[in-house]
Amino acid sequence: MISRFARLCVCALALCALPLASQDRARFFSICGIDQRAPMERKLAIGRLYSTTRGLPVCTAWLAPNGVFVTAGHCVALGFDELDFDVPQSSCDGSPRRPGPWSRFQVDPESVVSGLELEDGQDWALFRVLPNAAIGLPRYMSEGGALELARSPVDRNQPRPIFVAGFGDDYREHDGCFHHNRILQSAPATGQNGADERDWFYHGADTHIGNSGSPVFSYDAGGHPVVHGIHRGGNCPNVSTAVLHPEFVRALREYGQTGTRDLAFERTVYAAARALRRPARYPAVGLQSGLVGLKPVRAGFARLQIPEHGSELFERQEVQ
Repeated sequence: MISRFARLCVCALALCALPLASQDRARFFSICGIDQRAPMERKLAIGRLYSTTRGLPVCTAWLAPNGVFVTAGHCVALGFDELDFDVPQSSCDGSPRRPGPWSRFQVDPESVVSGLELEDGQDWALFRVLPNAAIGLPRYMSEGGALELARSPVDRNQPRPIFVAGFGDDYREHDGCFHHNRILQSAPATGQNGADERDWFYHGADTHIGNSGSPVFSYDAGGHPVVHGIHRGGNCPNVSTAVLHPEFVRALREYGQTGTRDLAFERTVYAAARALRRPARYPAVGLQSGLVGLKPVRAGFARLQIPEHGSELFERQEVQ
């Protein structure tokens, strides 16, 4: 027998192929009352996953503390190859708009790992992005913008105020247009862990297609976001994989030990990119460490070489 969670997954995937009118009707399954979603003013390390081959947004992803991005496991099957930040409003006809080249990052296809076992509460995926030619890696990675992870469950008898932030479809009027607007929005609600405490995290925040992978988070006493779940489906209450799930925790810990780039490597890249942009302020300390080499190309440009990984990054990176 197909479980309730499996039915939700199939339903959510099927909605992607529905015509506009049908999608508009179906949205109420994950809009829990009056739609409270609003554009998010605070900039967090939350991006839109995009398929350049299909020209369509797919899901939402966010930056975890170890430098890896997180999304929902079922998003892998939907296909994505780019992570976008600073996403502008869609055009009036519903066509998604892309941000400038400095806010677009190619997903490293070899870095993607995922877990999709709905009966066991798993719907997560991890990946890294490659530096772009404009700024290197996302600024959030060098500015300490990662979202923290919850270390304890939320008692299901004492739900906590939470938010869900992501790039779900929005059919309300924006600037006189009714379209698939897909900008970063957040919605308030309450949420709590399930009976197991380490499988699902339930919430009542308004979501829609495109919100899969969104962080479900609260704010701590210092105003810092703390993620409790990875949003995966909607039926009010909406469902997310708990970040306390043992398999997710294990995967996050082991991510840098399976041939993928680890955090030390990423930090070296950040330092090199920073030195390239502002050599006077950030001397090229450690760039000749054997891992990374800095090679001038011509006036105002340099190339960052990473021999161990057989690649050359930041080619034509302008030195400001």
